[in-house]
Amino acid sequence: MKPGITATSPATSTRGSTRGGSTLSRCTWLIGLATVTLVWSLLLIADAVPALRGPLEWRWPYELVSDLGRIVNAGLTFVLYLTVAFWLLRQAVTRADDQRRSWAWAVVAWALIGTPLIQVTVVYLRHPNVVRELFDRTVSLHSGGYFSAVVEVGDINDYLRRFPALMPDFPIHSKRHPPGIPLMFWLARQIFALMPDLAHRAALPLRGFQCDNLWLQYLSDPQIASAWASMALPCLASLTVLPLYQLGCYLLNRKLALVAAVLYPLILSVGLFATMWDQFIPLFTALGLLWFVRGLEERRLTLILAAGLAISLGVFFNLGVVVGLAILGLYGLFWHALHRPLDLKRIALEGVTFAAGLASVWVVYWLFWGVTVLDVWRVAMSFHLKMNRSYWLWVFYHLYDFLIFLGIPLIYLLAVGLWRALRDRVTATSTRGGNGYSSGKPIRLLALAFFLGLLVIDLSGTSRGEVARVWMFLIPWVLLVGVSVLPLSDGQTDNRVSGRHPLTLWQASVVAVLLGLQLFAAAASLRVIHTRYKDYPRPAPVVEALPAQAQPMYARFDDGIELVGYQVGGATGSSSAVSLTLYWRTDARIGWPWTVFRHVVAEGQLVGQRDSHPAQDTWPTTCWAAGEIIVDSQTMLLDVRRLDTTASTRGGGTVLKVGLYDAESGRRLPVVGEWVSPEGDAVEIPLSPQ
Repeated sequence: MKPGITATSPATSTRGSTRGGSTLSRCTWLIGLATVTLVWSLLLIADAVPALRGPLEWRWPYELVSDLGRIVNAGLTFVLYLTVAFWLLRQAVTRADDQRRSWAWAVVAWALIGTPLIQVTVVYLRHPNVVRELFDRTVSLHSGGYFSAVVEVGDINDYLRRFPALMPDFPIHSKRHPPGIPLMFWLARQIFALMPDLAHRAALPLRGFQCDNLWLQYLSDPQIASAWASMALPCLASLTVLPLYQLGCYLLNRKLALVAAVLYPLILSVGLFATMWDQFIPLFTALGLLWFVRGLEERRLTLILAAGLAISLGVFFNLGVVVGLAILGLYGLFWHALHRPLDLKRIALEGVTFAAGLASVWVVYWLFWGVTVLDVWRVAMSFHLKMNRSYWLWVFYHLYDFLIFLGIPLIYLLAVGLWRALRDRVTATSTRGGNGYSSGKPIRLLALAFFLGLLVIDLSGTSRGEVARVWMFLIPWVLLVGVSVLPLSDGQTDNRVSGRHPLTLWQASVVAVLLGLQLFAAAASLRVIHTRYKDYPRPAPVVEALPAQAQPMYARFDDGIELVGYQVGGATGSSSAVSLTLYWRTDARIGWPWTVFRHVVAEGQLVGQRDSHPAQDTWPTTCWAAGEIIVDSQTMLLDVRRLDTTASTRGGGTVLKVGLYDAESGRRLPVVGEWVSPEGDAVEIPLSPQ
């Protein structure tokens, strides 16, 4: 048994059970909770009360999904997750003791799968091409900017040394964050650079999503492939389930820990913000809280040091985690206040140990690159605090935004948990005899620390909106305090013999269903991430077959590109424009934006030139689909005084030289087929007199 933690959870104490144990009272609060959740969801879907999305100063954009097919498919996925979760949870609760551990880990595994499953489903609800939307969110300057802040960096040491000076030039969110997130992209690029074939396979499908974005297309394969570091965030975010489950087992019991794991993917903030790095931060705060609580309970300084290190890593990704120290600090103070006699030497030792862990990452940054946390903090806050917000309005709306994106059912459970913590006098019971060590009820202490810490964070005025996303690092606290209210214990009083578990498990199931319903309503109504990219590129300049007026030919360039026809329309005069149309085809997707050169050469003299991407720079080779015939029309200005249109091509007359090259290196693609130049890197098409 864990030190100071009895077999009966705080939620099943005598006082709690006698006041709320009747079936009628349990059904009453569930019915009320369902009613409030349904009403709020319907009002949001209808946008009947815009203030539900925030105040006029800033509110979440309303954009209702109208595709019935995707709505049905997404709804079925939600049902699948909930059904499997309920079945596994029931097995973990009702099976014999020797089987429960295996079933418990099956529940945890399903929650690990369910987190990316729900997030991907939410993305699909609004965007049928999920991978494209994840990529667009990653590379967009408007939905983050972290990718562009580091993708072209060559010298990472110089980048880290000058990071505070570079921050003002970063896009939107990245200018207010430390270097942790950009470093993730850089590390991903280095890994892909070691495996060129894998990098090419990972980058090739991504190039097609922003095929006409030439800035992106000129990035190397490892640079493009590094976007997967952010696109994989739904999977990385699911890792929070592991320390969350361990925390639940330690502070509550295994059954409540499993409920917390099942509920985690259904929290609105977790489900809605796929590819936003804020969802990665709860992993650090959950680890920090787990090790901090265990370090206090078990008197292990190594765990307290590890807790500080976890929070330090979190701060290296998001400076907002600093405010979470208020909650940990309050919890530590409350915990020591309940243990008599006070061991001031021990308190000081634990404080120094935690501070050492907290400073660790930033001390390394300072020692190797000369940058302190204050250097980054000053620049970040100089932009963050310039966001004008009405203080008293947002004192309310910050709490509303954070809480409503937790979900109304979780708000209710959290409120009950906080009320019980404030109502009950937390007593300490000695567990180690004469040394005076005792632990009392840690979940009550955690609830009090969270409540006071949240007020401090809110009243400080340091937040500037979007706390539904920014405060996601607080989710582990919320879930633990919330599920502690549910009457599921590990004792024998609620096993299959007593018959109590079906009702309490049913209550947990209703909470999960209502959370899923509210998440679905929000996903269908709110567009919380906007890339400002078009959903689809401009219409492709393609034809199904070569036009009758075109001159057929065949030349095959490297990279699978074929020139299958051309059409020339001339003009007369001392200086004239000639229209030229080339017809291209490819047998596979192309992974580089090759530039087309078109040179008109008369008697060895260049009399006209037009270098560009196909279709007047609107349809680069990275946009081409296999089997399509691409129409590449251009107008070329010629000096006709130097033209000799009577000579044949091989006799030194006028020819049109066409080929492809890399605009960055100048390298031309080799070609084989008709009318190939002696150098083998161009096609020489004879021009007839006009």
